[in-house]
Amino acid sequence: ARSDANALARTALKAASAPSAVDQVSDDSALGKIEKACPGIEADVSDALQTTDVKTRIRKYNAITARCCQGARIWGWVGGGYASSNSLMEASRCYETALSVDSTHAEAREGLSEIRALMGETPSK
Repeated sequence: ARSDANALARTALKAASAPSAVDQVSDDSALGKIEKACPGIEADVSDALQTTDVKTRIRKYNAITARCCQGARIWGWVGGGYASSNSLMEASRCYETALSVDSTHAEAREGLSEIRALMGETPSK
């Protein structure tokens, strides 16, 4: 169980990790893609990414998704936040939403798979 929790925490950190501060925002970067999908939201996303308190970060992500529901990466980050706080049902819903927006979102697919394994669900084929 402890190794499952550690694996979940690693996945959550990977999914919720912020881009390096030295990275320039380009159209191909995570923030660039979000800005393209939801113009004017980049500052709010950057602020949420830099928030260290998980509950506050989740609240900020949820506010962002209310304004920009088509951002698969944002939904993945919300899922990662919920996963890191052991809110598995909420994490699962967020990862599923990310995948409904972008079925190729690898981090969301991996996070959902790990969440389902922790919840004892068998993966669908």
